[in-house]
Amino acid sequence: MFRVAWRSLKTDARGWGKYILGKEEAKEYVKQLNDLFPEITHWFEADLTPLNVSGHRCSYGDMTFIPARSPVSSPEAS
Repeated sequence: MFRVAWRSLKTDARGWGKYILGKEEAKEYVKQLNDLFPEITHWFEADLTPLNVSGHRCSYGDMTFIPARSPVSSPEAS
């Protein structure tokens, strides 16, 4: 997911939206915003928050699976 971030060239105020956009959608939105508001710089950012799945079991597609802590970590992929 991606979000749009911005910075005012006049006041240096900054802000950002929520990670709700696809990459192409964010790219187009940034282009439109930069054209409409030249005094504000817009760009898009990817959500790079890593998932912490260490110590959890995996359902491998079982739709009835309920997540639960595992006493041991999953084996390393080979």
